[in-house]
Amino acid sequence: MSKIRTLSNAPIIEALVDIQVQLPADISKQHIDDLKNELSDSYPESEDLFSLSAQIKIEPSGEAPSSEHQQKYTGCRLRSSDKSHIVQLRTNGLSVSRLNPYVTWDDLESNATELWNLYVKHLRPEFITRVALRYINRIEVPLPVSDLHEYLVTPPIVPSGLPNRISEFVNRIVIHDQNIDARAIIIQAFEGVANDKTLPIILDIDVFKEGRLETDDKDIWNKFTQLRDLKNQIFFESLTEKTIGMYE
Repeated sequence: MSKIRTLSNAPIIEALVDIQVQLPADISKQHIDDLKNELSDSYPESEDLFSLSAQIKIEPSGEAPSSEHQQKYTGCRLRSSDKSHIVQLRTNGLSVSRLNPYVTWDDLESNATELWNLYVKHLRPEFITRVALRYINRIEVPLPVSDLHEYLVTPPIVPSGLPNRISEFVNRIVIHDQNIDARAIIIQAFEGVANDKTLPIILDIDVFKEGRLETDDKDIWNKFTQLRDLKNQIFFESLTEKTIGMYE
């Protein structure tokens, strides 16, 4: 394991706080629009979000099946004027993203706390169902590279006897931390898009806790601190000291 410490040039391309909720039945698009309007000075760009469902109807007469499509409003996505922050106001929760360049956890937590308080004020969620942190990192491995073990603790392994030139890979595992009753989805991926100097590898860490929480629970941000500690452990366990040193 690499030593956990603060990196001056962390390879984070997106850091996201997500809170999923159960809303009252009387909440409508207008409630989300009211909140969107309150945030319009800081987040002037917006687009509505929809889910699409389809049903296929089998005709008993033997006629060709017919299909019906339904579009349902699920919220809106807001973007700050400097393009560094994205906020999703949804009918099932709130997401707050900080894009590259990432600053600090304190900055992200402060922004998410402020937006959560406004979300609660306007949409009156009955309770929380899930809290999550997701950090997407882009690791730029310098070329040429003969062995990915120099950079990744658990790189993909090609069976002996096969050509060992890898053009793409995806590795996904889900772990459970019983100490804090949280789960983590860890994805390492290379999609075959490289330049002449580096091999870009994505390390995507999604940590979350599920279960009912009250919306006024003061402990919610302590739970995010626990999730952040788990995320940091996964990050430093996944990369070698050589890789970590590239971002100090």
